[in-house]
Amino acid sequence: MKLHATCLQTHNIDKMAAFYERVFGYAPTIDGGVDFRFLEHQLVVFKLEENEPQTTAVALIYNTENVDEEFSRLHAMGMADAAPTDKPWGVRSFMINDPDGNTLSFMKQL
Repeated sequence: MKLHATCLQTHNIDKMAAFYERVFGYAPTIDGGVDFRFLEHQLVVFKLEENEPQTTAVALIYNTENVDEEFSRLHAMGMADAAPTDKPWGVRSFMINDPDGNTLSFMKQL
């Protein structure tokens, strides 16, 4: 069994799609104006109806070749503040939050 995708649910689809487009550097595929699918990263952002409750926040962890380059790129766009650090469990990483408070962690094994 293999994880197929992660789904984030939001009431603010336009803001979330714009955020992830900036992070990943390309426009999402739009399916019926409701699902924004970032398939290379296995991420779907789904629009909730007005009366649907917001789910709890999640953490998405992305393995990257160069954590410091990713930080510099996102920092230059005003999206990242705290520089990468080496963790005792053997990774170098930094985190940012999307508009709904979900955490994106960018890491590389040391």
